[in-house]
Amino acid sequence: MRSFRAAAACALGLCLAASYGCGLFSGKPDKVRKGTVARVIYTLEADGRRVETVGAGEPVELLVGKGRLIAGLEEALLGMKPGEEKTVRVPPEKGYGQPDPQAVQSVPLARFGAESARLHPGMRVEGLRRGQFVSAQVLSMGKDTAVLDFNHPYAGKTLVFNIRVVSVEKGFSKKKG
Repeated sequence: MRSFRAAAACALGLCLAASYGCGLFSGKPDKVRKGTVARVIYTLEADGRRVETVGAGEPVELLVGKGRLIAGLEEALLGMKPGEEKTVRVPPEKGYGQPDPQAVQSVPLARFGAESARLHPGMRVEGLRRGQFVSAQVLSMGKDTAVLDFNHPYAGKTLVFNIRVVSVEKGFSKKKG
């Protein structure tokens, strides 16, 4: 009986030591895991040109493990430690997907009211559609309609992220999730 207690206490001690070392019980996690908030700085390239720089002045906080990030970025962040930097290529399937031809639609100019006079190809428009916030790019203009593309601007594109993790904080608990 005594050896069982000693073995159990030793196992519990090893478990706690391993947990403490991984940041589970310590003040800060040692690396990005599901349920943590990663404070990061990153640049994003699409089509071979830089399209975003995020967190240059103040790092941005990304909640990991809630499905709020594109899959490729979340996968790249998992396991990264504070101070670590890497470049990752995210294919469309793990980014914003492939463009959906049905997301290109002709919309009557009357829906834009007086703003229709300012619409032009290449312009981005935003608004509510069926109670949801939407963003679209004007592809072309007709006499009474505008052809809008409701696909995400990065749909169909391979994205290249250069990411640097500044810090990792505790995020949400699995119970609250």
